[in-house]
Amino acid sequence: RVEDGAVAEAGTIGGPDAIYGEEVASCIILAPGAKAGEAELLDHCRNRLAEAKMPKTIIFRDELPKNARGKLDRLALLEDWKANVAMAEPADG
Repeated sequence: RVEDGAVAEAGTIGGPDAIYGEEVASCIILAPGAKAGEAELLDHCRNRLAEAKMPKTIIFRDELPKNARGKLDRLALLEDWKANVAMAEPADG
């Protein structure tokens, strides 16, 4: 369960969205032995966040990129999202 510490680390980014300008995506590292799916994590967020801050997607990762100071490198996450997730989404039309 998410409430029991299933998420070890998380980073959230805003990627371009054709309709709203920006969409929210969360990159998650699960704690060792933890099990949580995208639906459970989105439900957890839905009960705690304003709709505008809700992630559209959850991306499971083994590690999050860090800069030289050990802080989350959001630009690297955004570039990875653009290269892998945004390209996989079907175009509206």
